[in-house]
Amino acid sequence: MPSGRGLRAGALVLWLASWVVVAWAMLGPAPVDLAGQTDKLVHFACFFVISLAVLGFCRRTGELVAVGVVCLAAAIGLELGQGLLPRRTFELADMAANLAGVASGLALARLALNRLRRRRLRPA
Repeated sequence: MPSGRGLRAGALVLWLASWVVVAWAMLGPAPVDLAGQTDKLVHFACFFVISLAVLGFCRRTGELVAVGVVCLAAAIGLELGQGLLPRRTFELADMAANLAGVASGLALARLALNRLRRRRLRPA
């Protein structure tokens, strides 16, 4: 059975791999077929899940803030990158959905960390 540190490292690797998938979906040669789903909902959901997933390896507020800055930068940068590609377009509404997903995911992660911290501090 892996140790806590090993599980956190594994979670970090999966999180980084998730970013590769999101980047490919947003910047790849052809837009992903969403099967009738609204584009903004998909943007929100991807960034919400990837931001919430930081709970797998973040245990301190400082770690969460640092990773949050990375998530926010990626949410902006990936959408700006679409504007530089011939088969993609930049949309401010997509960027807003990305940022809303990041903010919501990180807020929920912060609440979860606070709850875990209080649980650990409670006397047995």
